[in-house]
Amino acid sequence: MAKKEVNEMSFLDHLEELRGHLIRIVIAIVIVATLVFVFSRFVFDEIIFAPLEMNFLTYDFLCNGANFLGVDTTFCAEEMPMILQNRTMGGQFQADIWTAILGGFIISFPYVVYQLWKFISPGLHSNERKHSRGCNAFVA
Repeated sequence: MAKKEVNEMSFLDHLEELRGHLIRIVIAIVIVATLVFVFSRFVFDEIIFAPLEMNFLTYDFLCNGANFLGVDTTFCAEEMPMILQNRTMGGQFQADIWTAILGGFIISFPYVVYQLWKFISPGLHSNERKHSRGCNAFVA
């Protein structure tokens, strides 16, 4: 049986390969973070601060459940008693920037994992690659 020819890479070749994957990861995060920053009002109003509105889905459900059980609760209130304040000069801008960065990372996380897997998987043996899949762990 003929042996497969193994494609050996030097340490610097591995670093170059890793650099390419990291650059693609950073570009993806920057693109998604830019989109999150452009739509930051939507992100704040509809995602982050949505629970401040009393018509939030969970509050309606809990209010109806409390009324059904005859329990007095604050989920049926008219408004949420909360006031948001910025304590620094650029507080709102800083909140927008950090929300964009974290949102960019969270949304692009599947692509980040994919790029890391593309770097790691060529170094694994076929049985290691097979066992790294989640669904094969439960197969007898």
